[in-house]
Amino acid sequence: MIVAVWLASLATVFFLSLWPFTFDFALATGDSWTALAESWGWVTNRGDVAGNFALFIPVGLLGMLALKPLPRAGRVVIVAAVSFAVAVGAQAGQVIVPERTATMVDVVWNMAGLVPGLALGLAPWETITRSLRLDQRLRLLPWLILSVWIAYRLAPFLPSIDLQLIKDNLKPLLLHPVVALPNVIGNMAAWLAAGYLMRAGDTEGRLDRLLPLLMAVVLGAEILIAHRDGLSANNVLGGLLALGLWFGLAHGRARPAVLVLAALALAVALNGLWPFAFEGAVAAHFQWMPFSGVLGGSMWLNLLALTEKVFFYSAASFALHDLIGSWRLAAGTAGTFVFGIEILQRYQTAHVPEITDTLLVLLACATGAALSQDKTGGQPERDYGVVLTDDLAIDKAETEALPSKNTGQRNAAP
Repeated sequence: MIVAVWLASLATVFFLSLWPFTFDFALATGDSWTALAESWGWVTNRGDVAGNFALFIPVGLLGMLALKPLPRAGRVVIVAAVSFAVAVGAQAGQVIVPERTATMVDVVWNMAGLVPGLALGLAPWETITRSLRLDQRLRLLPWLILSVWIAYRLAPFLPSIDLQLIKDNLKPLLLHPVVALPNVIGNMAAWLAAGYLMRAGDTEGRLDRLLPLLMAVVLGAEILIAHRDGLSANNVLGGLLALGLWFGLAHGRARPAVLVLAALALAVALNGLWPFAFEGAVAAHFQWMPFSGVLGGSMWLNLLALTEKVFFYSAASFALHDLIGSWRLAAGTAGTFVFGIEILQRYQTAHVPEITDTLLVLLACATGAALSQDKTGGQPERDYGVVLTDDLAIDKAETEALPSKNTGQRNAAP
């Protein structure tokens, strides 16, 4: 499964690079190839940097996971070589796409984004978790999903203590407060999901108590982040509502997934259908080409919107899986819900109906299923992606076997 996801990430690079697939082979002249070969550098606009950098982080990480049976050095060489070939090939393909600009600058930033992906794949997570005694406490998948939300809120990760920047980032909250219902509900649902993921990511189910601290850190950090919109009334009000609902209704419940899933579904519906101005006489064209909506306009803003959707759909899929216990059923249910919203968008002028959101749901469920595989039996496990290290698995097996060998000495093992 993880190999297929890695190959899909490589195919996505070609797809995003060669869109809209209007090839003109007459453009493949000697001068074009020479210009491409001489276009090495690193200076470009912020949107291109963010898009090209972020695109190859999952490529590196997924490649390292897909080739895990190989030695570390071999994995790095193979993933780097394949990624470089794909990056260069994508730029070569752009030579014959009139709407695109082929430049090796993009390859430079692709390779820069590959580095943290490789590093994440090489990190000795098993050793780290064992040394910190987190291997039996924390679960991987919920924290990965939560990290997407934090990344969305704090990107592009450029903090500054410039006084004017701090004032500008506080203006949307203090001087020009604007409250929009979809944004408030979206923030509320996201922070409810954050509390739920913190609870699900802890075998003792107690880390959700730190939700107010996480919220304070993120909201406080947003005041210091450059090139973002600052802290708004929607952010604060949504966060406060989430705290009230979580600690008032969900914190003490054994299955808070119902409340979280309902909030996420409401947020997705509001974001997709607001302001509910339907025009039944005219049906807009449905975009069956994936990611068509993110290939135009500002790549930076498109990347932020895509990251937010990945979090919402991943969190909703995770909560749905928690309720019904099947990633396939979660994919079918959530995918149908999102696809239905896209169909309704055909009768609105404020939205563009497309297949991208439905595919994001399916990818989120596929990734969740891949990370939740039990190495021994191949069946999805309920502890969401935690697999004991080999040594720990052996210790556990030996400990469980002790009663059959030495009756009455169950607690004798260390």
